[in-house]
Amino acid sequence: MYQPKPWLTLSPDAPIDLQMHTTNSDGSWTPEELVDYLAKEQFALAAITDHERVDTAAQVQRYAATRGVHILIAAEMSTHWHGQLADLLCYGFDPAHNTLGELAQRVRNREIQDAQNFLAVLQQQGYRFTKQQEVLENHGGQPKKCWRYPRIAAAT
Repeated sequence: MYQPKPWLTLSPDAPIDLQMHTTNSDGSWTPEELVDYLAKEQFALAAITDHERVDTAAQVQRYAATRGVHILIAAEMSTHWHGQLADLLCYGFDPAHNTLGELAQRVRNREIQDAQNFLAVLQQQGYRFTKQQEVLENHGGQPKKCWRYPRIAAAT
């Protein structure tokens, strides 16, 4: 069961970052690399707000605890506000018991389908794309070295 951390008091000059991304989303570092960086640089608090990745929040927080890094459970969710696409930052939820998980999965599925449709249109126009597995094999199995946008990678 999720247990919120006791109140955390930070000094006014404590280094914090409340919106960071990993390769689970559109970041450049794996979760472990980012947490290791946060530990090395002695961040007092961070929130990894991977897009629609409620499912990875607890795992990242557990790893961070082994490195002495305080991670605020968070995710960045895509939504619409007044007819415009918007990002909503969600903080401090229980990663195992919330309604964000199902919503995040639906959004990811829709984005993958949209990317597949977009790629199909481009292919009909004569463009060719390397399959994700081929790209991974050519880059040592590391998605961060070959794909900037994981939704496109998942669509191929």
